[in-house]
Formats: sequence, C-alpha cells, structure tokens
Amino acid sequence: MSTAAAPAVSPLLPGLVSPRAKFPTFRSRFSPLAPYLIVISLITAADALMSYAAPVFINQHVSTEATMGLIIAFSSVVGLACDFLFARFFRHKPFLFFLGLTLLSAFLFPLSLSYLPPIIPVFLLATGIWGIYYEALAYSNFSFVARYLPIAQHEKAWGSLSMFKAISWTIAPLVASALLFLGETYIFGLVILILLLATLATTIFKPSWRSVHINTLTNQVAKQHSLGTQLKIWKLLLTKIWPLFIFYTMLYIIDATFWTIGVIMAESLKETSLWGGLLITAYMLPTVLFSLLAAPAARPFGKKRMAFLLGIASGLVLSLMAFVSTPVAVVAIVFIFSSLQAIIWPEMFATFENYVARLHEHGMDMVGLQASASSLSYIIGPILAGTLAVFVGNQNTFAILGAVFACISIIMLVIVPRKIKMPQKQLVEIG
Repeated sequence: MSTAAAPAVSPLLPGLVSPRAKFPTFRSRFSPLAPYLIVISLITAADALMSYAAPVFINQHVSTEATMGLIIAFSSVVGLACDFLFARFFRHKPFLFFLGLTLLSAFLFPLSLSYLPPIIPVFLLATGIWGIYYEALAYSNFSFVARYLPIAQHEKAWGSLSMFKAISWTIAPLVASALLFLGETYIFGLVILILLLATLATTIFKPSWRSVHINTLTNQVAKQHSLGTQLKIWKLLLTKIWPLFIFYTMLYIIDATFWTIGVIMAESLKETSLWGGLLITAYMLPTVLFSLLAAPAARPFGKKRMAFLLGIASGLVLSLMAFVSTPVAVVAIVFIFSSLQAIIWPEMFATFENYVARLHEHGMDMVGLQASASSLSYIIGPILAGTLAVFVGNQNTFAILGAVFACISIIMLVIVPRKIKMPQKQLVEIG
C-alpha cells in the first residue's frame, strides 16, 4: 500500500485531514475491506433479525396488516428525506461518521420497541430511525469503497459486500423464526448483543482505517449547498443517468416485492409442500454463491451492458412464474432468477461507485441520488405489488414484474452509451 506523500484533504470527504500528522502510515498485509466486511456482516445480521421480528411485533399491536404495512413503509419515506439531507449537510463527513450513525440508529431501533409503549407514534418513531439506519449504511458503504479501494477493485468490493450481507440475510431469518417461539424480546436482546460486537470491532479497526493511505486526494473543499442548489445538482445528474436510475429502481421494486408478496407466497406454498418454505432461501442463497463472479463476468461487455443482458435473461426467467403451478418449479425459477440478479447488483453498485469517484466533491450528491432509488422503490414496490396481487395473484405479480424488467433491460441495452460523461463543467457553474 502506498506510503508516498499525499495532499491533506479527501475529495468526497474534504473535511477529513490526512492522518499522517497523527497516525503512522503502515503497510498492511490485508485489504482495509476485510475488517469492514466483518463489521458490516454483524450490522446486517442484526438488521435481518429486526426485519423479521419488527413486522410481527408491530402487527400484534395494530388493528390490521394494512396499518402495519404503512408503518413499515414510513421508514422509506424518512430514508428518502435522508438521501437529500445527507448529501446537503453531511457531504464533508468521513465514512466513520456514517458508520457511527449506522450503529447508533441500529441500536435505537430495537431499544425503542423494547422500552417505549407499543403505540402507533412510537412505531412511527422506530421505523423512522430504521429509515435513517438504511441510508447511513448506504453512505458508509459508498464512502468506504471510494476512499480506500482503487476503481479496479470496486466490482470485487461490492461483490464481497453483497455476498457477506446475503449470508447474514440467509441465516438470520432462520434464527429469528426459531426465537419467535420465545418472544420478540429475545430477538431484540440478541440484536443489541450483535451490535455491541459490531461496535467493539469498529473500535478495534478504526485506527487501522485512519492510518491507511486514502485514494485520490485533493485540496478542494466541498461546499454545503442551499436547497435550490441541491435540487439543481440532482436534476443535472439525473439528465445523465436517468436510464440507470430507472433500471436500478426496478431492481429494488422486485426486491421489495420478494420481501412482501414473496413472504406471503412462501407461507402459502408451505401448506402444500416443504419446498414452499425454501422460497426466500432460494432468493437469498445465490447472492452468497455468485456475487464474486461479477467482476470476471463484466470483462467481455462492460459493467452496464452485462447488467442489462442479465436483466433481460432474469426478467424472462421470472416471467415464467405465469406458467408453473408446483412449489418445486416456483422455487427453481426463483433460484435461477436470483442467480442472475446476484451478478447484476455488484455491477450496478460498482457503476455508481465509479461515478462517485469521478465526481470528486460532488460524489456525495451521486450517493444520495443513488440511494433515493432504493427509498422510492420501497415506497412504490409494496403498494404496486399488493395492488397487482389483488387482481392477478401472487405468482402472476412476479411474472408481470419480470416481463416489465426484461423490456426495460432491452431498452437500456439500446439507449445507454458505453461511457456516460459526468457534467463536471455544469456542476462547477452551479456551485
């Protein structure tokens, strides 16, 4: 790892002074990504446990499932607001600030459900905190990769992050399902214990992150923008990346559908076959198995084109849901679909990560814009999927979304250029 002299300020985190004055730079045998993966795996395991337990807990104290769904959706409304506010007010913060905010909000979520009265205002507070958690985690991930890893390693880094998170999301729901027999408080207690371990790991690894040479430093300090300026920046960036934004949003809409309609469908299929209980596992397991194939898979075509080609294939596979009726066939389709999607996600994350790096002091604006796609999807997705399911049924809902995704991918393959130029000059003029 380079120990050459470097300027004092980071481009995306200009407030972060080079640590050479305080900490000795060292040559580490390990990538800084390795300890970060440990921390993120612990945080994600806690999140997965809460994702399983919180809806059950809230549903026990509200009148209808619809009310529960609206309360959960509130987290995405708060998340969407955070996408904008973080990019505006926290653009100069180091990645450790976002990691700390992630841990703080992750702690407050189970604590608020455990110790405050189970009433709707408290549930809205808790899920609002959950929304902050998700956006802080997204900013932490993008900030870390941009600062500590060269562009050539972005796909591998995002593949590793996807794989480790998928491991947590595959195992944690099984643990949560078993602990629910004892009560939600046991799950909340386990979550707090896991987060304490994540905090301890962060404390241990923090000095090594501070002493690692940071990539692509510059003396330029990022400005805090007004509301109007921030909106202009997002609008300008959207004029360049709107096709990718649509594609990315559709990815998340399908993901949101699996975690709403998919769960309901799995419970229904379990009544007729044990295969039905493997539906969500079939959705999550391929990410563990195939995420690291993203980098070699993209070499012949490029990241975006490979994502679009696999989007066509995965969409067509998912559309086959309309023609099958047995649980084993449904699970098989989901597994094949998810295997293709497992490569798409790291390709898209790496694509946006490259834009973050190229935008320098405006990188945080791209992170916020990218994260807003997730927030929008988790507001739109459950409503859209629930409406479709009422009229066409659960399986046909997935079939329709698969066909739409395949069509969008074909259009993207045709209209998106191999290289999208960032509007550097126009961004300078805006401020």
